Amino acid sequence: MEYNLDNLIKSFEQVNQLQQEAVRNTLLVCEPEINDILRLNLKCAKRIECILDMLLDVAFDAQVLKLFKQLCRHYYFIDPQATVFYIQSYREIWDMDDNVE
Repeated sequence: MEYNLDNLIKSFEQVNQLQQEAVRNTLLVCEPEINDILRLNLKCAKRIECILDMLLDVAFDAQVLKLFKQLCRHYYFIDPQATVFYIQSYREIWDMDDNVE
């Protein structure tokens, strides 16, 4: 299969559109949940970790990352070890500064 520049550009545009859609859908689902957790000071680890997992998938986005950090700050006082795990996972997946030598 031969790739030309136009096909590559179209492919990148499609990937970008899919990423943007994933961010929108994640925010649509997670933002109200996070607001409830923070407002009501909820401590359900399973619920929080489910949301952190969803956020982690698209944490390349600044708005998602902001919510991820807010929820991690809340969760730290519930389960510090689990919170550290999520922060390390974020760094391994998305923190490009650590990957530069």
